[in-house]
Amino acid sequence: MSSIYILFSLLFSSPRTTPTLPTTALPKPTAFLVTIIICLVLHPIALLAGVAWRKTKDREGRIRLEEEVQEAEQAQLEAEEGERLRR
Repeated sequence: MSSIYILFSLLFSSPRTTPTLPTTALPKPTAFLVTIIICLVLHPIALLAGVAWRKTKDREGRIRLEEEVQEAEQAQLEAEEGERLRR
């Protein structure tokens, strides 16, 4: 949020030849204005894209294959049988 504030202050402030006179404002270079405006547009878009990407990454999980499910069930059955035999 502070970066947006800084960008707005850079956009609306103007250097002056005489600091006490408001009519002595110097024009800003076009490349500077274009860069500030692009940063003002891209910064919120990047923030929203980052939040959306993080939410989609949180929802992803490991895909279980049928072979892994069968192996896990087999291992669980063997463990239960091993416990029964120990008793």
